[in-house]
Amino acid sequence: MAKFALIAAAALVVVVIGVAGALMFWNPPAPTARVEHVIPDAKLPK
Repeated sequence: MAKFALIAAAALVVVVIGVAGALMFWNPPAPTARVEHVIPDAKLPK
């Protein structure tokens, strides 16, 4: 049972390091869609 726990812990460490490395080096593209919101005059301060 201890050997299984050691293997499971090692696998978990490898997965966590892999996910952290993927997130560190992943460079997703910035959104390019233009967003326009219409603000009614009633919501603007006077």
